[in-house]
Amino acid sequence: MPARGTLLTVYAGHTERVSAVGWSPDGHCVASSSWDKTVHVWEAVSGRTTYIYRGHAQSLYDFVEAVAWSPDGSRIVSGNEDHTAHIWTFA
Repeated sequence: MPARGTLLTVYAGHTERVSAVGWSPDGHCVASSSWDKTVHVWEAVSGRTTYIYRGHAQSLYDFVEAVAWSPDGSRIVSGNEDHTAHIWTFA
């Protein structure tokens, strides 16, 4: 186990600022939402991107501002500044 406060991973896959992050229930992945109108799912240990959700791209507004996993890890919900929430399958 790394020492407390040790940096483990830096994810730099977004093209705009990150607005929210959330751990998958199993602790293996992280979902991050961004002002680039995407949600990225990536491996927590390696930082490798596993999926990019682009469903908010049609919005006139600038960013996805919230993200959360379902308790079983099969779905993700993401919220946009256009007052919509998208629920989409992951697993």
